[in-house]
Amino acid sequence: MKTVHALSAAAILLLADNQLNGQSLEPTFEPPLVTPQSPQESSTYDSLPLSTGEELVTDVETDCEPVHFYSARLAFGVTLADYSINDGTTSVWSTEPTGVTRSEFALENPEGFGVRTQVLSLDREWELDEGPLEIRIATYYLDGFRRFVGENGELLLGGGLAFGSLKLDSPFEDTVHRFNGLGASLVGEGFYPFLRFTKTDIGVTGSARLALLGPLEDNFDGSQAILVDEVGVGLELRRRWGKHVDKMWFVRLRREYQNWSDLNTPFTFDQRIEATFLAVGFAW
Repeated sequence: MKTVHALSAAAILLLADNQLNGQSLEPTFEPPLVTPQSPQESSTYDSLPLSTGEELVTDVETDCEPVHFYSARLAFGVTLADYSINDGTTSVWSTEPTGVTRSEFALENPEGFGVRTQVLSLDREWELDEGPLEIRIATYYLDGFRRFVGENGELLLGGGLAFGSLKLDSPFEDTVHRFNGLGASLVGEGFYPFLRFTKTDIGVTGSARLALLGPLEDNFDGSQAILVDEVGVGLELRRRWGKHVDKMWFVRLRREYQNWSDLNTPFTFDQRIEATFLAVGFAW
C-alpha cells in the first residue's frame, strides 16, 4: 500500500511540474473595469419622457395684456347738411339737407403720438328757379397729433398739412368759380364722459380747427389766402370690448360748422356748411 501511495504522489508532482513548465510568463491584459460615470445635471425637460412623435412645447399661454406698438382708429359718417353759397353776386342758402361724407383714419403709439387723415366732401347739383347750381366743397387734412388721456377724459392737440377745394357753377354767373389751395392747419379735440360704466362711457365731445390755404387756383376774387374754420360739439358713446378690453367702438352725434372766408375779410362766412354729423368708428 505504501508503494501505491508513493507512486500516486509522484505522478501528481510530475503533472504539476509539466503544467508549470508549459505556462507563458507574459502577463495577461484584461479590459479595464468600466467605472460608472459621474451623475450630470439634467434640466426639467430632460427628466420628462417623450413619446414617439411628441414635440417639446416651451411656450406657455398667459393672460397678460398684449403689447401694442400702434393702435388704429377708423371713423366714417354721413352728414345731413345745410349750406350757404356766395358766388360774389348772390348768396344762396339751402334748407334741403344734403349728404356729406366724412372719414377719418389714425395710427397712434402707446404714448399718444400719432398721425391721421380727415376728409370731408360735399358734391351736389341743385335746381334753382334761375337754373342749376352745382357745388363741390372738399377738405383734406394730414395731422400729426398728441392725445392726452386721463381719468376724467381726453384731449387731442395737433396740426399739419391742409388742402381745400371749392367749385361753384352758379346760374347767376357765367364763369365757373374754382378755388384750390394748400396750406396748414391747427386742430384740437376733446372728450369728457359724464356717465361711466364698466365698459361704456357716454360724454360730451367737441372739436375746433383753423386752416390757412394759399391759392393754387383761384378765380373768385383773387384772394391772397383763404381761412377755413371748423367748430363742432355733440355727444359720443364709447363701448370697450375684446378679451383684454383693449378695443373700442363708438357712435358720435355732433353739430358742426365749416366756414370759408377771405383773409382780407376773415370770418365773414362767404361759403358755409352747417351739418348734423353722425359717425360710427372703431379703435383697435
